[in-house]
Amino acid sequence: MDKPRVTVIGAGVIGLSTAVCLLDNGYDVTVFTKDEHPAITSSVAAAIWFPYEAAPEEKVNEWGIRTFEVYGPLSDDADTGVSFIECRWVSDHDFVRPRWSLKVGSYELLPRSRLPDGYTHGFTVRVPLIETPVYMPYLQRRFAREGGTTRIVADGVRSFDDGELDSIVVNCSGIGAAELANDPHVFPIRGQVVSVSNPGITYAI
Repeated sequence: MDKPRVTVIGAGVIGLSTAVCLLDNGYDVTVFTKDEHPAITSSVAAAIWFPYEAAPEEKVNEWGIRTFEVYGPLSDDADTGVSFIECRWVSDHDFVRPRWSLKVGSYELLPRSRLPDGYTHGFTVRVPLIETPVYMPYLQRRFAREGGTTRIVADGVRSFDDGELDSIVVNCSGIGAAELANDPHVFPIRGQVVSVSNPGITYAI
């Protein structure tokens, strides 16, 4: 039987991760994208795994743990750009232990002596650190090696009715979804990436 065909719109980390997952599950996948690494937002993202300020909580916990489980084995391969780092979360008010922390195996409350001035509570946990300038090329290589196809669309995909798309479409267009999906709730925010010398910091906070 022919493999079911799927179009993934977008070649950022979500698009390529989705495309690789579909390939692994027996689909014939084509990624349509306007840009590729390194000319996309994912290529400069600060990528530390940490479920934070996301909802709905039940689904985020489930998705987060599944992602954590995927990154674990990848950290054994230097070519992926995935490693683990200590991450400290601190607060100046009482907090409830996050449910996802029950699944990661490294959660530890921080004593007052290890908290910055002005903070009263905190914990530490080892989490995946994803170096996107390395991880994005890894995803691209894996996608191509497993038989995926990439199509560059100079003006981007403008409509789900585009006759070039397959009957199954996964929208991973990021900010482009505002126009593509006619969704006024999608809007860009401004971020700034600054590269500095590390004075010896060995953990995220």
